[in-house]
Amino acid sequence: MRDDGELEGLVGDELVGEVVPHTGWVWAAMEPAERRARMRELAEWVDWLIDNHWLHNTVPPCWYLHPPVREHLTALYVGWVRIYCAEDGQAGGGRDLAEAEWIATLHNFAPYLQVATCLSGGHQ
Repeated sequence: MRDDGELEGLVGDELVGEVVPHTGWVWAAMEPAERRARMRELAEWVDWLIDNHWLHNTVPPCWYLHPPVREHLTALYVGWVRIYCAEDGQAGGGRDLAEAEWIATLHNFAPYLQVATCLSGGHQ
């Protein structure tokens, strides 16, 4: 699990309860307030992902401090939202195996979610 104290330090704590509209998931293009809100959203989902897909030994607790890992998890999250949370009734973009494709992508991404030096408990 992530260290909430470190995450709060990274994203700030002045936006508790504030909803920031989505304009894209390009971290470098986000305003600080949007970046903090999105990081919280992503962190909640990553906690769910780790628990539900047994990734405790894959995703390090400090994943948010590693830009490549953060980008892979962002891509997985955005894809998951498009597939599982479509509001227009077009879950999966109309593709019959979208959910299975997402799970296959998760497994393909797994090696890129690891930071071996950090999995032992300390950030490197």
